[in-house]
Amino acid sequence: MVRIVRPFLSTVAMSLAIVPALPAQQPPITWVDKDTGHRIHRLTKEADSSGFYFNVNAYSPDGKLMAYDAPDGIHVLGLTTITALSWSSLTSGLRCR
Repeated sequence: MVRIVRPFLSTVAMSLAIVPALPAQQPPITWVDKDTGHRIHRLTKEADSSGFYFNVNAYSPDGKLMAYDAPDGIHVLGLTTITALSWSSLTSGLRCR
């Protein structure tokens, strides 16, 4: 049994290493929610980005910015311009005292 399983596992491992990674599929810009019938508009273009759960206030005090999570880190979306910036680009010049 060991003689059969070992070559099989090495063949599977080699075939998995050869298969290229598929690019992340671009999410739809707008869709209709099947449960509510409401039209949903996606504000971000990053695949696999998401908003924070309802118990986290992701908005700036003036309501013009919203933080969200993406695979490469936290981003901030300007709600008046619908422009996204990474958190690291916003905080690159700041220093802790």
